[in-house]
Amino acid sequence: MFNILNAARQARADLNVVCIFHDEVEDMGNGKKRKIRTIGKMLDSAITVEGLFTIVLFSDVSINGINKEPEYKFLTQTDGVNTAKAPKGMFPSTTLDNDLGAIIKHIEDYYN
Repeated sequence: MFNILNAARQARADLNVVCIFHDEVEDMGNGKKRKIRTIGKMLDSAITVEGLFTIVLFSDVSINGINKEPEYKFLTQTDGVNTAKAPKGMFPSTTLDNDLGAIIKHIEDYYN
């Protein structure tokens, strides 16, 4: 897994590489932690997958109070439970619409 992620990190500069993972909630004894799901404790003891990335977004689903429809968003910063992160000022808020094209544009604008 490390080799795959490392190869993605070393891809050409003109490519956008998006890695998508499932997440899991771990009970840490003093609270819960939402993190990238891995193959187990052996990998987790060797690397923290989130540490290999500058940007980690988590999906979030909430029910709209008006029409009772689900709203899909991305979280850009940790809420104390998840491990989301992004450089300060990259995104306009801590939640973004579920639109990968718009997210990539924010990232490109931030670095250019």
